[in-house]
Amino acid sequence: MEGKVPARTNGFEFGGIEKLVVNLGQVNFTDLQQPENNAQLHLDVKDEVARNLKTSNDVENWTMALLMRITLQQGFLHSGQASKTSPLQKLLEQMK
Repeated sequence: MEGKVPARTNGFEFGGIEKLVVNLGQVNFTDLQQPENNAQLHLDVKDEVARNLKTSNDVENWTMALLMRITLQQGFLHSGQASKTSPLQKLLEQMK
């Protein structure tokens, strides 16, 4: 069997995305057991556009690039904070 088998979910085959517009405002992380770990991330992603995503791999690569950019932006935003741990770092640690 050569090539990649198309991803199927609920009987549908992924046919691609011509245009995807993403807006992300604020993410709230709530730790009910340790409220000191609660965090808010202000992502401020506005009108991020992806075009011609033909495969699920294209979507995955675009999403990872967006997440990397958000991570870098959050790191720079909080690099001057008095706290040693940024909200993004707290969130990532809790997800492990």
